[in-house]
Amino acid sequence: MTDPNTGEPAEIAIPELLEADRSIRLGGSVLDDASADPAEIRKLNQTLEQALVETAAYGRALWLELREVADYLREEVAHGGAEAAPLPRSDTQWQAWKERYAHVLSALAGPHGDSGYGAEQAELESRRRRR
Repeated sequence: MTDPNTGEPAEIAIPELLEADRSIRLGGSVLDDASADPAEIRKLNQTLEQALVETAAYGRALWLELREVADYLREEVAHGGAEAAPLPRSDTQWQAWKERYAHVLSALAGPHGDSGYGAEQAELESRRRRR
């Protein structure tokens, strides 16, 4: 997708599935009445359970894709793939690679981060490849 005005890649919106404040609707209206009918509450619970299942499945798919990105950064970029020559050549390129690899590993660890594990691994990998 490109922006028809600029020809640049179009901004990709965050899927509604990932928006915490999205409305979970029951019969077209949000259930917010404390005295709601028990059947409506059960139906809403089922809707919420399904939303959680869908969100978890999407999150897992994203995690698996990000894991592939980490593998690519390590195997193809830092190791040079079949060429066996690392793609980053300058200190600036290696610094950029380390920062990106550390961010990917940190994201894989979850919302609380990785306590510096990604940065540590990126530094070790950089040292190994630059010898």
